[in-house]
Amino acid sequence: MRLRLPVLLALALLLPLITPAQPASAERNVSVEEDISVMTARARDQLISLGDDIHIWNGNVMARASQALDYVASLRPDGSWADVDYADRTNSANGATWKPSIALSRMNAIAQAYRTPNHPGADDPALLDALNRSLVYWERADPGGRNWWDTEVGESMVMGRVSLLTGDRLAPDALDLAFKHNTGIADPIGANGSWRTQNYLFEALSRQDPATISTGLRTMAKALAVNHTGSSTEAVQVDGSFWAHGAQLYSEGYGMILFNSVAIWADLARETSFAFTRAELDAVADYILGGTRWMVRREFGLLYLGYRPARTVQGVSTGAAEFIVPLQAMIRTDALNAAAYQRMLDNIMGTAASNGTEGNKYFWRSEFSGHARPGYSIYTRLNSARTVAGEYRSTLRPEIGNEIEWNSAGATAIQVDGDEYTGLFPVFDWYQYPGVTNPYQLKTTAGVSANAGTFVGGVSDGRYGATTLQLDKGQTKGTKSYFTFDDEMVALGADISSSATGPVYTTLNQAVARGTTSVDGAAVPHGTDRGARDGATWAYNDKTGYVMPDGGALRVSSKARTGSWIGHEPVSRNVFTLYVDHGVKPGNAGYAYIVLPGASEARTRAYARQPAVRVLRNDADVQAVTHAGLGRTMAVFTKPGTLDLGNGRTLSADRPSLVMLDGPGSNPKVTASVPDVPGATLTVTLTLTRSGKSRYAVFELGSGAELGKPVTQELTDTPDLPDRRLTAGTAVTAPALAGDGDPATSWRSDRQDFQWLRYELPRGSLLTGVRLTWGRRAATRYVVQSSLDGVTWKDHEFVTNGTGAQVNTPVAGEPARFARVLMLSGRGGYDVAEMSATSVVNLAQGRPAGADGSTGDRTPAMAVDGSMSTRWQGLNTDSTWLRVDLGARKTLRTVRLSWESAFARQYALQVSDDGTTWTDVYRTPASGSDGGPDVLPVQATGRHLRVQTLQRDSTQYGPSLWEIEAFAEERVPGPPAPSRENLALNRPVTVDSSYADAVRAALVNDGNATTRWASQREDPPITPRWVQVDLGRTRPVSQVKLLWEAATATDYTVKISADGVQWTEFARVRKPQTRLTDTIGRSPLEARYVRVEGVPATRYGLSIWELEVYSGYDLSCEPTTLETGRPGTVNAHLTPWTATGQVRVEALGLSVSGPAVVGADGRIEIPVTAGPPGSAALLLTHTGGPEYALCYVDVSGPST
Repeated sequence: MRLRLPVLLALALLLPLITPAQPASAERNVSVEEDISVMTARARDQLISLGDDIHIWNGNVMARASQALDYVASLRPDGSWADVDYADRTNSANGATWKPSIALSRMNAIAQAYRTPNHPGADDPALLDALNRSLVYWERADPGGRNWWDTEVGESMVMGRVSLLTGDRLAPDALDLAFKHNTGIADPIGANGSWRTQNYLFEALSRQDPATISTGLRTMAKALAVNHTGSSTEAVQVDGSFWAHGAQLYSEGYGMILFNSVAIWADLARETSFAFTRAELDAVADYILGGTRWMVRREFGLLYLGYRPARTVQGVSTGAAEFIVPLQAMIRTDALNAAAYQRMLDNIMGTAASNGTEGNKYFWRSEFSGHARPGYSIYTRLNSARTVAGEYRSTLRPEIGNEIEWNSAGATAIQVDGDEYTGLFPVFDWYQYPGVTNPYQLKTTAGVSANAGTFVGGVSDGRYGATTLQLDKGQTKGTKSYFTFDDEMVALGADISSSATGPVYTTLNQAVARGTTSVDGAAVPHGTDRGARDGATWAYNDKTGYVMPDGGALRVSSKARTGSWIGHEPVSRNVFTLYVDHGVKPGNAGYAYIVLPGASEARTRAYARQPAVRVLRNDADVQAVTHAGLGRTMAVFTKPGTLDLGNGRTLSADRPSLVMLDGPGSNPKVTASVPDVPGATLTVTLTLTRSGKSRYAVFELGSGAELGKPVTQELTDTPDLPDRRLTAGTAVTAPALAGDGDPATSWRSDRQDFQWLRYELPRGSLLTGVRLTWGRRAATRYVVQSSLDGVTWKDHEFVTNGTGAQVNTPVAGEPARFARVLMLSGRGGYDVAEMSATSVVNLAQGRPAGADGSTGDRTPAMAVDGSMSTRWQGLNTDSTWLRVDLGARKTLRTVRLSWESAFARQYALQVSDDGTTWTDVYRTPASGSDGGPDVLPVQATGRHLRVQTLQRDSTQYGPSLWEIEAFAEERVPGPPAPSRENLALNRPVTVDSSYADAVRAALVNDGNATTRWASQREDPPITPRWVQVDLGRTRPVSQVKLLWEAATATDYTVKISADGVQWTEFARVRKPQTRLTDTIGRSPLEARYVRVEGVPATRYGLSIWELEVYSGYDLSCEPTTLETGRPGTVNAHLTPWTATGQVRVEALGLSVSGPAVVGADGRIEIPVTAGPPGSAALLLTHTGGPEYALCYVDVSGPST
């Protein structure tokens, strides 16, 4: 019998309800209450130590503790300030002032003054009275804002600080109001999450609650957890960088805020029972010492930060100064890493030349390179179509232009003393970033133009490194590469062309002019402005030399320049600028220069005569340099090709890649990367031309979070790779035998019951079927599954009494990278003669994608990542384009476009072999697209595929695509059906309002998570909005799931009704604005109508991608990793959970070791002990229904 769901199992363990343990202070002989008292005192001292200025909003000083008595005097009897507009709704983003924040800042100042020793208002009852009245008035006025941060984070921060500083003295009703308006939660996601958690902890300390204090601190530590999925855009990445607001490097800014929050709370909890664990402290060290430290030498190496003035901390006025306090906190807290933190701190304070880094680190996730030596550091920031170039957080001055437009197009900070740029920023020429090639013309709009180039990346062996940038931005194209050694950096540019009207410059440096400034040994007079030095071979300024091995149209300036930050007085600085002038509209231009940081003028002169490095090639196909003294050769192949190394050696790469050779002989180590193709296989060949002998390095490179990661390996005598399509948990005979086409051979497992055999599919596959041919030992119970990542599996068939032979399992077009048969029981091991899978392949998935521009953090790569939760959004214009490089000429028969509600009414599909000349293969008819998804039959062949939009449906936004998919097949399966019946799917919907037809009511339950309903908008939002669905008849409802767009509600109600007139509350939901998926479960209630109703959190109304309603239960598990022989916990969740319910557990390859913890919310914690290394699982069923869950456990060997 073959079942989709299993029967209940006889071997079972019933799980009792146990409450989690409270934190304890055991062996220290100190009570938890005393620990809380210590933490509270430290937290109050820490808030007081922030100083007089209250600058929660945008760094702007809104109040001062020293003026607290003035605020008390000016407070009116009703608790308001006459000069504060409590009804103001100004969005505080980008520096504007939300007027109610002035009142909040004054409350903060009063609370701080009350608690500050020796302050004139210390312990003054008048200050408490003012706080009591101002809190009561705040409740009455209930100010709101357009920016979620103002109310959800900023307001909560003030309320948390007030309760912590004065909660033990405030009137009870006032304290309750402070608690009410503090919406802090334990949120481990990013910098905003750390703020929310901090606010949660303020209240936890005020309430003296050990459980919530512990929860808050553990959550704070989790904020630095490394995200290994490759999809998170608000987390520490696997390379040690930090992302926020999309795929955007933010190790400064939000990353610095995150470190500050975590370090402060680690310090507050040190030497208490709540203290950070060793693993939690190590996570902080990995992030800062192993990551961010590689971006700082006294000052950040991200030059664009200077467009806004830095704060002054303990006398240091740099962008990196905000690290001072958290570094001091970690020195106190983490003795193991205190010396390393101290070295970083000393460098930022200016008392040490180096911060302790030495080597080369390439951050492949964020496309940033840090190269450090004791005497200097060089930082290079790149940007591809996969990442966000930056976000503009200021007020644009047209006469200055957009200061950050070119900040990540190869911007290279050359730092010896570390202050080469800091004092320069008020007068900086933002169109001559060091290392950048760009047209010299102002951009006078906010935002940052995307780079359409996709071949952008780096290679590093930890000591030396190279990076490359395929430039396609600002009407300018070219290939730029940077190679770093011990004493020098070599920069090469080739194939540079531009159609822009301004002259194109490559800037070697723009820095403070000081010391000797010369070109070819001749002094550059102060006041020189763009002086021509054609053919010059070297230049010098301020401890750094520049060598031009091929000469060129060199230009130099050394003069005073006047400028200012916004709202600041003008200043004058002496500025040195050195650049190559490529002229107006160049074609096939190039350059080569060498930077010698820390060199003397004499050393530069000598180096120019006899360079230590040699440029091997610098053209559109290959850029390569070699350093004979170090035995290092680095090459960038922009297409498959061969490089002559000299001395009878050639180096070849069979695809675009970055390659580094470590050693001059016949057997060097090879380090390589492919930055733009997930899961690429690269073959590097070193040939000795005299003997004709070749040696090979074959790389199987990463995808997801590992895309672009450099890999090092030895050369071998053969280029062959083993067949890895089939893999298994154990193997008496090879898994490949199950894919050799010979039914007489088979994969054979060992004799354990729990086994698996996995088949790898091509990237972009839509799985249509799995075929198994069993050998002598067939499984009697097994599950056929698929997965996108090899970690999370979806079941397609559960067979409970298998009999062997050949079995076919049809699958309805499930997106998958792997198919698997999971064997649960049999007759002492298993034999599989053949396993295969059929699929339709999306040729565009994971391929390099570029565009003429993007909006915000919605990059072109998001349209080919296989995810319907990320999307590309084009420029806010009718005509914009998105292109995909398919890697080779492909035959196309179907293209599927999944539009967001901002879609193109008219567009063309085009193909090209060279990415330059395009041919239409489809154009929309006169009626245009309806927003799709558009499934388009085509007859085309080409390497590149492009969507060229012609007319938007709405002029409010740029066209936006969730995915572009390309297939060689004419018949393409649609999305698979859900595994549970969605009672709301395509049922009649009623709403209070709809904003437009493109976001009409029927789209809220159409089963497509890329279409949505949106209500009418209102500013300020005060009208409740609602949507309701008619299930057709009375059904038991146990779960409602909402997929929100950003226009959500933070406090809403789910209601049910039998007649659509009389309503009963199903659940009330309070949530942070940033949580956009809500699953609400409870014991089943009978209902025909389900309604969601709430006041919008923003002026954009309510907007929901999908409203889903379910009967029955949802039983799920979290994957777990354990060490053999060690105890651990497997976590599961059952929704809804009822007190009478029972969960049954069958152990497969491990043992259940004791009573389990079951929470009232249905969270189940099952204590287990791992068996031998390999795979294991728990099979869960429950008494309330037929649902089951397989909880996978990966068991590793014992640690050494």
